Amino acid sequence: MRRREKRQAYFTRLLISFFLVGILPLAAASISFYASSLRAILRANSQRGRDAAAIAASALADQLDIYRHIAYSVSKLPIVLDAFSLEEKARDSAWLKELYQSLYAEIGGHLYETSVHILGSGGQISYSTHQLPHRYDLSYYENVEGIFSESRPNPDRTYLYLDPFLSERGERVACSFLRDIPGGYVVVDVLASALISAGAQPVFDSMILIDQERLKAFDFFRPERDGTFDHFPELTFMGETERDMIAEGKTIMEGSLLVIPRAVTDTSLVLLGTVHSDQYRLALKPLWEIGLWILLVLIVTVVLTAWRISRQIGTPVHAVVAAMELITEGVPPKLPETKRHDELGLLVTSYNRMVERLDELVERTREEERALQAAERKALQAQINPHFLYNTLGTIKSIAKLRGVPEIVDITTGLGRLFRAAVGGDGAFVPLRESIDILKSYIAIQHYRFGERLYARFLIPEELADFSVPRLILQPIVENAVVHALDSSLKPLELTICARKATDHVIITIRDDGPGIEPGRLRQVIEESDRVGIANVRRRMELLYQNRGGFSIESPPDGGTLVTFLFPLEE
Repeated sequence: MRRREKRQAYFTRLLISFFLVGILPLAAASISFYASSLRAILRANSQRGRDAAAIAASALADQLDIYRHIAYSVSKLPIVLDAFSLEEKARDSAWLKELYQSLYAEIGGHLYETSVHILGSGGQISYSTHQLPHRYDLSYYENVEGIFSESRPNPDRTYLYLDPFLSERGERVACSFLRDIPGGYVVVDVLASALISAGAQPVFDSMILIDQERLKAFDFFRPERDGTFDHFPELTFMGETERDMIAEGKTIMEGSLLVIPRAVTDTSLVLLGTVHSDQYRLALKPLWEIGLWILLVLIVTVVLTAWRISRQIGTPVHAVVAAMELITEGVPPKLPETKRHDELGLLVTSYNRMVERLDELVERTREEERALQAAERKALQAQINPHFLYNTLGTIKSIAKLRGVPEIVDITTGLGRLFRAAVGGDGAFVPLRESIDILKSYIAIQHYRFGERLYARFLIPEELADFSVPRLILQPIVENAVVHALDSSLKPLELTICARKATDHVIITIRDDGPGIEPGRLRQVIEESDRVGIANVRRRMELLYQNRGGFSIESPPDGGTLVTFLFPLEE
């Protein structure tokens, strides 16, 4: 034992040396390379995102400037300035025609990108190039509390409000420009399609236009999130530090989320482009996997090299000593042939000659034992020949048909199925459908014995019919229920066999309404059962599934027994 420990200690020291000198530095270099590659990719994509954000913000600023100019031009039209001072009779059809011609002339080629609304402050008069949104009907008090109630200290300035909504025509409005005029307001709504067409960049996973003062946001790609900041998980982390970083245009890294801000010139708006860094990690995954495989190959190479060197140096002496010790125990092993011509080589050669002679005697004995075992197997096989039994059952079935005894025909047919399930077929698993057919055959046979006292229900979903279960795992439980319930009582017995799918298991239950099992004997039945069927089922479940499956028996005080199987879905 001490020599073996010395060999193992020598091999262990050699292996540790190889790991310290070769494997650990290589692993550290691989991890460093992966981390530096990821950082380089993140930096490159961050720069790419900043460039894209700059292009998008510039395009948005130019586009918004067009609509700001439209709002300004409309507010300076004489017909608009007089819209609320004229008497009602002066606002006839000719006047309205002139008004709308003036509005459409100012809108020009942007008719499908924007809509212009002229609203009286009291809500009594309003004009619109499109259908007037309900939120602009100032005859309703709640609308007065909207953007119209906010402070505008400079009456000659055009104010921009980021307040996305859906118009009455189902069009998505991203933002609005508002100017005060005598007796009312000029409002220019900018449709979302115009901003998306101008500023959308495929670099980003999402693009968000935010107003930090009013805490409103507009999502380029997901309209259902338009509104306040609480609709945007990307913005929930924003504190004072992040607000300062956005104001300075610095990239923000929050977990796996890369947020790239860019202010929109001449507005209070900030464009945020977001990119999930997980996609870059996934891009490096193949490289990482290749590195792991290389590292694994090197580890195996190091282990094999250490093992080879330890064998070449220490094995010859240890092998001779260990072999001499085993001779005294009656186990004479033969040592590997050696090319050495010194005293140790001569000792190994003489020892091997002696072992060869002993091996000849042992081999004769083993051949005699193998011949005896083969004869015994043939004798046992001759005692029960499945082919013979199948033919015999077929003969009985034929005679029963000729004699007009259908009961015997049914019993032999069911018995044949049971026998084929017990001794035939390949593999340890069968579809659940086949196990259920076996149970039905068994119950059909028992019906001829117990008649209407035995009733069985099968609740098996079609989706589980092909699920694999161990061969003959259910039949012993049903057999125990039938035998122990009906043999000892004249009461009827109802069996319910049910299967259902859980999260990660298929659960099969066998319930009977028999007398049940006394509480004191339940543990003995499960763990120390002298019933061969239950002990066999429990042991097979342990061997096949270990701790991934389950087998339990429950018996409530009021009678009945519930047997539950848990089969892992991965099987």
